[in-house]
Amino acid sequence: STGIPPTTTDWWRPSSTTTDVGTDSGLALRLVNGGDRCQGRVEVLYRGSWGTVCDDSWDTNDANVVCRQLGCGWATSAPGNARFGQGSGPIVLDDVRCSGHESYLWSCSHNGWNSHNCRHSEDASVICSASTGIPPTTTDWWRPSSTTTDVGTDSGLALRLVNGGDRCQGRVEVLYRGSWGTVCDDSWDTNDANVVCRQLGCGWATSAPGNARFGQGSGPIVLDDVRCSGHESYLWSCSHNGWNSHNCRHSEDASVICSASTGIPPTTTDWWRPSSTTTDVGTDSGLALRLVNGGDRCQGRVEVLYRGSWGTVCDDSWDTNDANVVCRQLGCGWATSAPGNARFGQGSGPIVLDDVRCSGHESYLWSCSHNGWNSHNCGHSEDASVICSASTGIPPTTTDWWRPSSTTTDGRYHMFPLKDTGLSSPDRLSMQ
Repeated sequence: STGIPPTTTDWWRPSSTTTDVGTDSGLALRLVNGGDRCQGRVEVLYRGSWGTVCDDSWDTNDANVVCRQLGCGWATSAPGNARFGQGSGPIVLDDVRCSGHESYLWSCSHNGWNSHNCRHSEDASVICSASTGIPPTTTDWWRPSSTTTDVGTDSGLALRLVNGGDRCQGRVEVLYRGSWGTVCDDSWDTNDANVVCRQLGCGWATSAPGNARFGQGSGPIVLDDVRCSGHESYLWSCSHNGWNSHNCRHSEDASVICSASTGIPPTTTDWWRPSSTTTDVGTDSGLALRLVNGGDRCQGRVEVLYRGSWGTVCDDSWDTNDANVVCRQLGCGWATSAPGNARFGQGSGPIVLDDVRCSGHESYLWSCSHNGWNSHNCGHSEDASVICSASTGIPPTTTDWWRPSSTTTDGRYHMFPLKDTGLSSPDRLSMQ
């Protein structure tokens, strides 16, 4: 998505063409019967019913799109033959052929809605890197139980951002008992918004506006007084007043702006100004992450902002697990390469991390095991780098393309991450 809002007077109003985000028959995606939200049978909500996907032509490219769309990392497997049990609804997609870079599964080439020559014994599945990999402790572990309402029944829960111009900013809406409803802004803050962004695979929250910033909804108000710690996997796992229990009007609908949004604002006055609750990514106590000198924000030398200075990471023990954490943290997909030896030029600041050993599932690079801040035995000739799947792969058109130019961002605070830096910030809780 370009992130440019429709050119209408009330740009935030849903149009008949935005069926994936703008109507009650909108599209949604889930993985069912895998024991957690990041593995299972692939199901798509189409015209009000959850349906399965046929495994004809199903491969890791298709599965990577599913994992990224759900904020579950990258695909470790793309099983067919109803690995997680047979579905019972319609078969909505067949012969799906993704390049691997699409934002939505339904954006990939396919035969057309409900056009297939399959049975449920061919239902497609996905196992993502962020899955715990632990099946439910039942004999037929793949069968849906009555307690997994968020993934296991036609009344399942889903989440979307509406009327923001792209899928990573807008009014928060939750699918509950078959209807899309809004969330009241009472107690709404960046911790809540971070959960939304992470659940949608949209990075972290840059702002958590209230007061129906992206227009008033028209359905029920399903949640109020949401209080997240910031680490929950689902918005509805946070503390709240109970479903449909509120004292609000739609003028109080909550919204979110995520880091992965293109950040092109609606044509209103000063809508982008940060509020006092906005998390600062540029303070001396704040950590941030970027890739530099790679030609785009998704490849380059790894640099971490620590105590006010940008520093590099040594390539001792550096591997794809570490690189995958970087790519996911920056909203750049998964790692295609984890070069060492200063592939993108030598840094000039401190070397802040060494012997980084990630499992690959961490949310932040600095959450991985390492030697301690500024503890290393390296020179800048060992600076670690990353190339992510979302990189264009085109180096800058200069002789020494890896050298920093005078246009390199200095790391000061901006409301939206800059294309050339790929700034990433933890939420407030992890910074305490």
